[in-house]
Amino acid sequence: MPRDAVDTYCSRHHQLYEIWTEKKLLLSCISAIKQWEIHNYCLSADNLSDLELRQQFQAVPIYDLSQPNRAGKAYAELLEQIDIQQRLAAMAPVEVTRAQRRRGDASNVRTRVVANPHIDCDKFSRIYFEMADRIVRERNEAKDKSEQY
Repeated sequence: MPRDAVDTYCSRHHQLYEIWTEKKLLLSCISAIKQWEIHNYCLSADNLSDLELRQQFQAVPIYDLSQPNRAGKAYAELLEQIDIQQRLAAMAPVEVTRAQRRRGDASNVRTRVVANPHIDCDKFSRIYFEMADRIVRERNEAKDKSEQY
């Protein structure tokens, strides 16, 4: 498979950035690993100028020679899945009736992931402090129980 041209890379980035900002759930049609491949190569979550994209395009071979190939395959699968989703949506009936489920019946539940390429530092620190707080509480409770006996 021949390597992408700079113009193709830029247009692909702009298309993926539009999907990321407006229709993020479409990315969940492919696995999180493939989403990461796309994010890492195309920088799909970043609003970049064509100059910045050209610089990124030239820098990629230095870091990982197979990255363009992996990202291209993931991109092709994403477009295929988006096409399938659009055709299914067009065929879907207007009103869907579902049989009532028994409590605890999770046979129809599906989980899909949208991988965010940027770390949310506020959320990460909040989780870290909550974990630390829970550990301290558990140790204090264990200490209090051992002192009671």
